[in-house]
Amino acid sequence: MLNFYLIKLYIRQILTIFIALEIFYAGIDFIGASSLLPDSANLRLLYAIFTLGTAMKITLPLSLIFAMIASKIYLIRTNELVIAYALGAKKREILKPFILISSIISILYIALYATPFAYFDQMAQSIKKDKYFVSVTKNIFVKYDNSYIYIERLFPAQKSAIGVRVFELNNDVLSRVIVSENAYFSQNKWTLYDGKIINKPLVSGIQEDGIKISNFKQYDILEGFDPKIVDKIYEGGGSYSLIDAFDAILMLKKQNANIDKIVSSIVTTVVIPLFAPLIVIIIFFFVPISSRFFNLTLFSSGAIFLTLAAWGFLFAMATLSQNDTVNVWLAVVAPFVLLFFTALFFYKKIS
Repeated sequence: MLNFYLIKLYIRQILTIFIALEIFYAGIDFIGASSLLPDSANLRLLYAIFTLGTAMKITLPLSLIFAMIASKIYLIRTNELVIAYALGAKKREILKPFILISSIISILYIALYATPFAYFDQMAQSIKKDKYFVSVTKNIFVKYDNSYIYIERLFPAQKSAIGVRVFELNNDVLSRVIVSENAYFSQNKWTLYDGKIINKPLVSGIQEDGIKISNFKQYDILEGFDPKIVDKIYEGGGSYSLIDAFDAILMLKKQNANIDKIVSSIVTTVVIPLFAPLIVIIIFFFVPISSRFFNLTLFSSGAIFLTLAAWGFLFAMATLSQNDTVNVWLAVVAPFVLLFFTALFFYKKIS
């Protein structure tokens, strides 16, 4: 019964604080970006929705922590906390509902990054740049397996390309060039249309046959060369969905390419939201039982300030690691491990 009451109180506080922070963040952002947005009411609404989703990476963890502080202060002011302890409740019994709910919400939030939710920020930026309906990346030149690929214009959303040139190598020597003006990606491979194949033989003498050119109507090539992943890697985007990130790692490892930025994206996506339950445990340890011996206003102000300072540092480190400025294992994972053992230490001290 006590657990149900605490869960209900905590969820109510989370919703109140989360909605307030979301509206504040999205409202400030919308006012600042209003002059850059298209006149379409639908696109402006979409921008607001995408901004609300993007804001969750900041507002949701803070809401979980602030809601715990607000819930405990409410219990102290109404003397319900003292009554619960007087009736035999243990501190850990009071803490467990907060850990449970904050952990479940954090894990559900991480799961959202396996969906297009991960790209809400990019969708919002594309609306601001008036490129929401047509996203195009120009002049791509990448290596894939034993080929070098040039794409004049890539449309990742439509999974199509214009002006494709594939330079195939044999023992590091150019063997043939495949040219096509139109290509589409389907069933995990590219299909080139109305192009030509230029075969360059290994010539050892003047008597050898020269270049041979053949035309084709349809030609399948580049299996696994996913345009969405190629676009993300080429543009150097910092955020990936978890599924796309793992696909990109598999693709890049075959090419012996650097995967540090993608690993950083996965680590920060998974680790950063889990800081909230740990901070909840640490702050809970210092929350007083009664307001008689503590200044609750001063305590809550200090707890909020320290939460913002800690979260600001962690968020800054996560951003820098995704930009490959600092090592993700030192900047994000190491503080997480330290915080985990700190929270475990305080949890064991709570009777």
